[in-house]
Amino acid sequence: MNRFRIIMMLVIGIFLIFSLEGCKTRCNSEALFLQTVGLSKDDDINQTMRIDYLNGQKVVLRKGEYQQFDTPIYDLKRPIRFIVGETDFFYVFDEDTCQWNSVKNDITHFGDDAIVEPEPGFKILWFGSVMFIDPAAITEPTKVRVLVKGYFLDDNGNNAEPVAAFMDVIIEP
Repeated sequence: MNRFRIIMMLVIGIFLIFSLEGCKTRCNSEALFLQTVGLSKDDDINQTMRIDYLNGQKVVLRKGEYQQFDTPIYDLKRPIRFIVGETDFFYVFDEDTCQWNSVKNDITHFGDDAIVEPEPGFKILWFGSVMFIDPAAITEPTKVRVLVKGYFLDDNGNNAEPVAAFMDVIIEP
């Protein structure tokens, strides 16, 4: 009887090992996105700011064209700095490798960093983005994550903590 139990336990053990082999750890793309862009879930993601299509109207976004987005900022209590050349990004998620790849953003920025100050009486302030995604990255309709990142400022005008918003869009060839 002991031999039978040992054999049965061995068979069950082997079965469990082979059945668990097919279970891969699931890729957490959202947590990975925040890590990739240097943010955490506490960095005011999509709370203070939200990205929207230009004028709130969904439009067909095509490669080779400028992508225009509005970023409404809600109930701003502290100034936000948007850093020239560091603010607007495109990312594409590769499911096979479970990683976010940044897509070249051919934008020529003019002027200095933009600081958006709170304005009494305004519940919403608007910040616009005009971006040009690398056309070589779009060979078929592609889901692209648009990220706008800035920094809340401390009392001395230094970057204190990140604030960011993102939106997933489809870019057509």
